[in-house]
Amino acid sequence: MSASVNRAWWKESSVYQIWPASYKDSNNDGIGDIPGIISKLDYIKGLGVDIIWLSPSYKSPQVDMGYDISDYYSIHPPYGTVEDVEKLISSAWKYDDLTGEYYLHLYAEEQPDLNWEHPPVRKAVHDIIRFWLDKGCDGFRMDVINFISKNQEFPDGPVTNPDTPWQWGYSHYANGPRLHEYLQEIGKILQEYDAFSVGEMPFATTLEDVLKAVRFDRKEINMIFDFEHVDVDHGKLDKFGSGSWKLTDLKRMFNKWQTFMYENEGWNALYWENHDQPRSIDRYTGASAEHSVIAGKMLATCLALMAGTPFIYQGQELGMRNVPIEWPIEEYQDIDCLNHWKRHLETDHDNVEALTSYRKEYQKKSRDNARTPVQWTAGPNAGFSDVKPWMSVNPNYTQINAENQVSDPTSLYNYWRSVLSLRKKYLDIFVYGDFVLVDRDNENLFAYTRQFEDQKALVVCNFTDRTVEWDSAENLVGEVKEVLLNNYGVGEKFRGELRPYEAIVLLVA
Repeated sequence: MSASVNRAWWKESSVYQIWPASYKDSNNDGIGDIPGIISKLDYIKGLGVDIIWLSPSYKSPQVDMGYDISDYYSIHPPYGTVEDVEKLISSAWKYDDLTGEYYLHLYAEEQPDLNWEHPPVRKAVHDIIRFWLDKGCDGFRMDVINFISKNQEFPDGPVTNPDTPWQWGYSHYANGPRLHEYLQEIGKILQEYDAFSVGEMPFATTLEDVLKAVRFDRKEINMIFDFEHVDVDHGKLDKFGSGSWKLTDLKRMFNKWQTFMYENEGWNALYWENHDQPRSIDRYTGASAEHSVIAGKMLATCLALMAGTPFIYQGQELGMRNVPIEWPIEEYQDIDCLNHWKRHLETDHDNVEALTSYRKEYQKKSRDNARTPVQWTAGPNAGFSDVKPWMSVNPNYTQINAENQVSDPTSLYNYWRSVLSLRKKYLDIFVYGDFVLVDRDNENLFAYTRQFEDQKALVVCNFTDRTVEWDSAENLVGEVKEVLLNNYGVGEKFRGELRPYEAIVLLVA
């Protein structure tokens, strides 16, 4: 039995993630808001996605950009009101047929961990879930959901690295003894509404741990975000250390999850970007401005046609890039960066080389790369707001913006439409077909087949800025019947070589 036999609407869908503060400002206070999102629904619908994922919008002190929630039943006032969210839900197109005691906080002190052992706490969570489902919400993204059950003895974490004062204690707070009991309680509620869920599960150290949560017949959560491929460039001690990777590393990571999930009735959440990650063109290709669009199209092809539900993060469809290398540290707002910088100013204040290296890594990996305002036009503030935004706009907005791309049939925005349309047209192949990695040792190309019964497609992506020769026959993938898609243009044929950042999708015999 394989994942292909279990059809579901959320498997056939694609998801568009919105970071509200940076999406669109409707009232000129410099902060994006729910009415601003509503004003762009035609743009989102035009992209061809099916689901909108709204990042934290609840009432919050904003110590950690909305993850420190003070009221799950209210909206953060600068973003709007519950009524605005109701309008957003009703405006979206319909789918055919989101005390004097010590307390534990794994994140900021304003984010205390809930005591899931206490039944009234679980009931309160369940009530919040029902509240939003009753308003028409179709599902939830669940942050670090595998942290909700903990060893109730609360032992100290083991010392694994004596060279640092900070030690990981995740063996005691991740994947705890009652995790799956709690997830099944949530899953039961979601099933009542035919809603879907995607979980974030750091430190799920084995495939079996993940499978317990996402296997179709367990009815806990539908899919999770895997972190391996977005940690690929991290340093040995922390993400702001210098790290290197090869394409074969990336292929190995994807192949592991693709194969395992398909064979075991699980499901993948496919993503290059989100609110915590840098821009994918920079991270995975480093493409020059000349090749930026074609590289973005290649990444779209490679990701969206794998087995799983594709997630597109705001601005990814436009090819938004990382912040400029020239940005001073004062421009950064990512608390991870600022804390890291403060710490190393104290320990490395005389080490100019180390501090310069960290600045380069911030430009590569800071969460601020994902949180600059969406670039709507070439006008002031990129059309995001008529006033100074809460965060500086990337100065490349005059070249990269939605206004230029929506009307341009060759744009990255419209190419994403083509990829998502192809995925729906060949639903059996690209949603329910199996995945086989091809030419796994090739350091230049990422190639794989998708096959459902006698229908088979080949996807080949060139991750380099040079032409690479490649023969499908030599790699035993069959005879080419038809070119389904080529990021260099309609009517392009497969000539046995791939140009810089070329991606081609072939129907094969």
